[in-house]
This record gives sequence, C-alpha cells and structure tokens, in this order.
Amino acid sequence: MDYLYTHHIVTIHSHKSDMALSLVSDAAILSFPMQEAAVSPYTHCTTTPTSNPPIIKPNGPVHVLVKTIGGVPYSLSEDETGGILLGTQEAVLIIHAITELGHTWDSR
Repeated sequence: MDYLYTHHIVTIHSHKSDMALSLVSDAAILSFPMQEAAVSPYTHCTTTPTSNPPIIKPNGPVHVLVKTIGGVPYSLSEDETGGILLGTQEAVLIIHAITELGHTWDSR
C-alpha cells in the first residue's frame, strides 16, 4: 500500500525482445519436522545468450513454486532432481499459455 501511495501513476511498458524462459531450482533437506524436504523451482525470463561466454540478464519472475516433498530423500541430488521435475511440469503449462497468446517457441 505504501508503494501505491508513493507512486501515483504507474505504467508498465512491454517491448519485444529476444527472451528465453529459464528455470532455476533449489532444494533443502532435513529442514522441516518429520524430515521432509523442500524444493523451490523459480521460472523467469532471461535474454537469450548470444555471446561466448553467455551474458544473461534475468528479468522478473514468471512463476515461483515452493513445495514440501513428503518422505526422506536419500541425497540432496535426489531432492534437486525432484525440484527440477516439479519446475518443468509447471513450465510446460507456462509454455502452453505463451503459445496460446501467439508467441513463438524456440526449443534451443
């Protein structure tokens, strides 16, 4: 509410650019009672890397998922893999929505 009070006129400008959908996942094990694991896939748009080494400029988040996974994972890598799986399942829905809006999809 303070932001709305301070900034009376807010406009959002969208410009066409070469953007790519990117997914970053993080996991934590044994941080909750009952030895549950937590994952948080973070989907955001970035610039498509065109240089070598790639210079990636992140944009705002598109979707953030925070979820606990029941059961005890055997290792952190197993929990990270589960987080990537959950993130890609959510990203497929975002890709379908982007396609329905008329944007093209390049699966480089």
